[in-house]
Amino acid sequence: MLQRLLFVLVTTTLGCGPVPTPGGDDDDTHPGDDDDNSGVWGQDVLDFVGENLVGAYIGEWTLWGLDAADVAVEQMSWSDVATGSNPRIEADRALVDVTSVMDGGTWTQEIQFFEGAYIEEDGSMGSYFFEIDSVVTLLTETSPGVWEYDSELGSADYSTMVNVTADNLVTGSKHSTKVITFPGGVEHHQITGTTHIEYDAGAGLQVVDFVNIEGYHDRSE
Repeated sequence: MLQRLLFVLVTTTLGCGPVPTPGGDDDDTHPGDDDDNSGVWGQDVLDFVGENLVGAYIGEWTLWGLDAADVAVEQMSWSDVATGSNPRIEADRALVDVTSVMDGGTWTQEIQFFEGAYIEEDGSMGSYFFEIDSVVTLLTETSPGVWEYDSELGSADYSTMVNVTADNLVTGSKHSTKVITFPGGVEHHQITGTTHIEYDAGAGLQVVDFVNIEGYHDRSE
């Protein structure tokens, strides 16, 4: 259960920096090829991935659920080191391998996934994504340095909520926000996930909103 829980609830870990501008187009074979990057299609996006996603990020995290009174209670906390490596272009994506090693004091867990950006036909950067267990999640930069995404509830989410099941859920969703700042010159990612739940409690509809996960990553190298 721990592995499934962390696998489903892990949020995007590495850096979302400034979006690169498209290169010049002087090659009809591959739109977006440019002389500065030796005619490699998607080179600007690959450079973005290499500069922002390769390296180590150290963080602290707390996960919450709902008790029998629908009050948010801490489920677990842990530290982690997430490392991005092997930047490359595969099909229409520039991506890295990510390994996140988590330490909860009495347990450890390692998760591996992919993170990167899609490449548009003109070679410019498309949607930012991370992929966990073959499920791709897209992120949107809603303002400079602020990235957001929505996701659905999974089976592991129900294990953190006493009263909510897949059978009595009316509607539910999760929203995650990552804010990137540079205090003291250190790249800092503050990540918060919130859950919205509407479920049938038998005596009427119950609506609950709560922070389900919160943490940060600081870039160490």
